[in-house]
Amino acid sequence: FGRFMSASTKGTMAPEALTGFFVGELIAIGGGLLIASIMGAAVYRAILRPAEAPLTRLRLGGDELRLMMLSVIMGVVFTGLLIAMVIPVALLGVAIGVAGFMGGQGGAEPHVGAMAGIVLVVLLGYLLIFAGLVFFAVRLSLAGVMTFAERRLRVFESWRLTKGRFWRLLGCYGLAVVLMLPIYMA
Repeated sequence: FGRFMSASTKGTMAPEALTGFFVGELIAIGGGLLIASIMGAAVYRAILRPAEAPLTRLRLGGDELRLMMLSVIMGVVFTGLLIAMVIPVALLGVAIGVAGFMGGQGGAEPHVGAMAGIVLVVLLGYLLIFAGLVFFAVRLSLAGVMTFAERRLRVFESWRLTKGRFWRLLGCYGLAVVLMLPIYMA
């Protein structure tokens, strides 16, 4: 930690400090996935398999490992979706920016309307990207439960199960978030 702090105050970071930082991040992400999978499986186990002994609900086994794999796969899928949605927004913003520089006085200053257009495109683009990610998250939200219940990896089967139920599920998830906010704030 001392090497990292001393290197970062100088404006440069030593390669070994950077390597240590990334190793620490990987350990933290892996630990977070492990804890989330164990806790999620314990909740699923309590609801879907109530006959199992309560003291054995927190454990590390096949169910937890499948949930960890599902989390990694979903992370890759959502990263790909994010990249695929950001690229058109970025290209449109650049196109509007280039058009603004071409239309400005003398070609050096951007036109005020072009700058407003860039801000508007980026803002609307971020809102559309957020809405798209929420849509995919809701449609794939039952993959964890299905993976646990069927004891095999179920990545995209949730899509078929949630067809026609998007708004109801979104309302339920929104209500759950609203009810959890006071707990998180306390």
